[in-house]
Amino acid sequence: MKISALVPVKNLDTAKSRLADVLSRNERRMLADLMLSDVVEVILKNPKIEKVFLVGDKQLSPKSGTFIIQEKFNNGYNEAISFALRDKRIANSDAIVILPGDIPLITTEEIENFINDAPKNGIRIAPDRDREGD
Repeated sequence: MKISALVPVKNLDTAKSRLADVLSRNERRMLADLMLSDVVEVILKNPKIEKVFLVGDKQLSPKSGTFIIQEKFNNGYNEAISFALRDKRIANSDAIVILPGDIPLITTEEIENFINDAPKNGIRIAPDRDREGD
Protein backbone atom coordinates (compact mmCIF):
# COMPACT_ATOMS: atom_id res chain seq x y z
CA MET A 1 0.00 0.00 0.00
CA LYS A 2 1.34 3.44 -0.98
CA ILE A 3 0.82 5.83 1.92
CA SER A 4 1.67 9.51 1.61
CA ALA A 5 1.84 12.07 4.39
CA LEU A 6 0.53 15.57 3.77
CA VAL A 7 1.66 18.40 6.05
CA PRO A 8 -0.06 21.77 5.55
CA VAL A 9 2.31 24.55 6.60
CA LYS A 10 1.18 28.02 7.61
CA ASN A 11 3.24 30.97 6.43
CA LEU A 12 6.13 30.89 8.89
CA ASP A 13 6.19 34.69 9.14
CA THR A 14 2.73 34.65 10.74
CA ALA A 15 3.01 31.35 12.62
CA LYS A 16 2.59 31.10 16.38
CA SER A 17 0.95 34.53 16.60
CA ARG A 18 -0.49 33.72 20.04
CA LEU A 19 3.07 33.87 21.35
CA ALA A 20 3.61 37.44 20.11
CA ASP A 21 3.64 38.79 23.67
CA VAL A 22 6.63 36.64 24.62
CA LEU A 23 8.48 35.89 21.37
CA SER A 24 9.61 38.15 18.55
CA ARG A 25 8.44 37.48 14.99
CA ASN A 26 11.81 35.92 14.17
CA GLU A 27 11.68 33.70 17.27
CA ARG A 28 8.16 32.56 16.39
CA ARG A 29 9.28 31.82 12.84
CA MET A 30 12.25 29.80 14.11
CA LEU A 31 10.01 27.91 16.56
CA ALA A 32 7.51 27.01 13.82
CA ASP A 33 10.32 25.90 11.50
CA LEU A 34 11.92 23.76 14.22
CA MET A 35 8.57 22.16 15.05
CA LEU A 36 8.00 21.42 11.36
CA SER A 37 11.47 19.87 11.10
CA ASP A 38 10.72 17.64 14.11
CA VAL A 39 7.40 16.47 12.66
CA VAL A 40 8.96 15.75 9.25
CA GLU A 41 11.81 13.82 10.89
CA VAL A 42 9.35 11.60 12.76
CA ILE A 43 7.20 11.03 9.66
CA LEU A 44 10.25 10.06 7.59
CA LYS A 45 11.17 7.39 10.16
CA ASN A 46 7.89 5.59 9.55
CA PRO A 47 8.52 2.76 7.07
CA LYS A 48 4.85 2.69 6.01
CA ILE A 49 4.95 6.23 4.64
CA GLU A 50 6.35 6.36 1.14
CA LYS A 51 6.30 10.11 0.46
CA VAL A 52 5.99 13.27 2.53
CA PHE A 53 4.41 16.36 0.96
CA LEU A 54 4.57 19.83 2.48
CA VAL A 55 1.94 22.25 1.21
CA GLY A 56 2.33 25.97 1.65
CA ASP A 57 3.09 29.25 -0.07
CA LYS A 58 6.23 30.32 -1.92
CA GLN A 59 8.10 31.01 1.33
CA LEU A 60 8.05 27.32 2.25
CA SER A 61 11.52 25.82 2.15
CA PRO A 62 11.92 22.14 1.34
CA LYS A 63 12.99 19.78 4.08
CA SER A 64 15.23 16.86 3.26
CA GLY A 65 13.17 13.89 2.03
CA THR A 66 10.03 15.90 1.28
CA PHE A 67 8.20 17.16 -1.77
CA ILE A 68 6.69 20.65 -1.97
CA ILE A 69 3.19 21.45 -3.18
CA GLN A 70 3.19 25.20 -3.58
CA GLU A 71 0.03 27.25 -3.17
CA LYS A 72 -0.27 30.72 -4.67
CA PHE A 73 -1.85 31.98 -1.47
CA ASN A 74 -1.78 30.61 2.04
CA ASN A 75 -5.51 30.67 2.79
CA GLY A 76 -5.59 28.30 5.73
CA TYR A 77 -5.35 24.69 6.77
CA ASN A 78 -8.44 23.25 5.05
CA GLU A 79 -7.78 25.15 1.83
CA ALA A 80 -4.20 23.86 1.76
CA ILE A 81 -5.42 20.29 2.13
CA SER A 82 -8.03 20.70 -0.63
CA PHE A 83 -5.42 22.25 -2.91
CA ALA A 84 -2.87 19.50 -2.23
CA LEU A 85 -5.32 16.66 -2.79
CA ARG A 86 -5.71 17.82 -6.40
CA ASP A 87 -1.97 17.37 -7.03
CA LYS A 88 -1.45 14.24 -9.14
CA ARG A 89 1.65 13.24 -7.14
CA ILE A 90 -0.43 12.72 -4.03
CA ALA A 91 -3.69 11.73 -5.73
CA ASN A 92 -2.32 8.33 -6.76
CA SER A 93 -1.58 7.31 -3.17
CA ASP A 94 -3.57 4.43 -1.71
CA ALA A 95 -3.89 6.29 1.59
CA ILE A 96 -3.06 9.76 2.85
CA VAL A 97 -2.20 10.78 6.40
CA ILE A 98 -2.69 14.48 7.06
CA LEU A 99 -0.65 15.86 9.94
CA PRO A 100 -0.16 19.42 11.18
CA GLY A 101 3.41 20.66 11.07
CA ASP A 102 3.47 21.65 14.72
CA ILE A 103 2.67 18.56 16.77
CA PRO A 104 4.93 18.68 19.82
CA LEU A 105 6.46 15.38 20.89
CA ILE A 106 4.78 13.24 18.22
CA THR A 107 6.34 9.81 17.88
CA THR A 108 6.76 7.32 15.06
CA GLU A 109 4.75 4.83 17.12
CA GLU A 110 1.79 7.21 17.40
CA ILE A 111 1.72 7.68 13.64
CA GLU A 112 2.06 3.94 13.06
CA ASN A 113 -0.78 3.16 15.50
CA PHE A 114 -2.95 5.79 13.84
CA ILE A 115 -2.32 4.20 10.43
CA ASN A 116 -2.83 0.64 11.72
CA ASP A 117 -6.14 1.52 13.40
CA ALA A 118 -7.59 3.23 10.32
CA PRO A 119 -10.47 1.48 8.54
CA LYS A 120 -9.63 -0.22 5.26
CA ASN A 121 -12.06 1.95 3.31
CA GLY A 122 -12.85 5.15 5.06
CA ILE A 123 -11.55 8.01 7.12
CA ARG A 124 -9.98 8.14 10.55
CA ILE A 125 -9.80 11.46 12.37
CA ALA A 126 -7.75 12.01 15.50
CA PRO A 127 -9.59 14.23 17.98
CA ASP A 128 -7.92 16.87 20.08
CA ARG A 129 -6.92 16.09 23.66
CA ASP A 130 -10.31 17.24 24.99
CA ARG A 131 -12.19 15.41 22.21
CA GLU A 132 -13.87 18.68 21.22
CA GLY A 133 -12.34 19.18 17.78
CA ASP A 134 -10.82 22.60 18.42
